[in-house]
Amino acid sequence: MTTKSAMLASRATAGARYLAAITELRSAYIDLAALEGALRNKNFGVGDTDAGIGASAGFNGRLPEIPLAMRHATYASSALGAIDQAVDAQALVYLNALQAG
Repeated sequence: MTTKSAMLASRATAGARYLAAITELRSAYIDLAALEGALRNKNFGVGDTDAGIGASAGFNGRLPEIPLAMRHATYASSALGAIDQAVDAQALVYLNALQAG
């Protein structure tokens, strides 16, 4: 048998794990979408079958923010920042690295 306080402690632990997971999901999404965007950039001659990224590969549209259905009132209530803007900024970092290298 469990106690209410044990369940509350377990909830707090699960909530912390959830916040870490959704934060990592956002970060991985930004990185992957930015890399794919940079690799698809025709100015650098990539984004073809050499990279394994065709026009239809990758994400089907971009997320403006973490979907409402994935938020939690206590542990992940905000959108965690605009995802589209972060993808664009990170893609520029990758494109500048390609241009420099």
